[in-house]
Amino acid sequence: ISKEQIASQRQDAIAQNEKLLQKQSKDLTKNWKLTIQGQIPKPITLNWSQIEALATRELNTVTPFPDKTQVTKYRGVSVEQLLKQAGVNVEALENSQIELTSVAADDYYTIATLQQVREQNAMLAITENGKPMRRNDGGPLLLIFDLSSKVKTEKGIWVYYVTHLVVGNEPLRLQIGSKTLNLAALERLPK
Repeated sequence: ISKEQIASQRQDAIAQNEKLLQKQSKDLTKNWKLTIQGQIPKPITLNWSQIEALATRELNTVTPFPDKTQVTKYRGVSVEQLLKQAGVNVEALENSQIELTSVAADDYYTIATLQQVREQNAMLAITENGKPMRRNDGGPLLLIFDLSSKVKTEKGIWVYYVTHLVVGNEPLRLQIGSKTLNLAALERLPK
């Protein structure tokens, strides 16, 4: 086999792989939903078409991944925009310690303050360098933060396969049988 034949076969394999990845991405998004809930006026659930329609924002940023050190171009929907759509007054809560928990399809989650969300332009990315987010790269919805910004946050705060955004700091409750104890009740128990 000549070098030209090998190069041609390699290009064919790359093209076939790209077709397969595009098909898998479409299948992955067909039933994907994003739910925004918690301590907010109107919880919402968006299907993939609604998410795509909102995904007009672009962000060029470095990634927290050691194998991707160059600046990457993402397109997606602003988390702040989603929160506003759910009735959250993000500006009024900016200096508070209100938290946003981002939950993944595999039950992984991270917590950021609403201040971090605003200062670091948090976004749910649906494309990376113009291509749909693949499952291996955190798709179809990848929570990203602008790591190029002056405000720094933990690199581990990015979340793959986002399915839920939960606003607020839930009070501690423990249910034992039919009785539910809150933090105050728990603190009154003898040690």
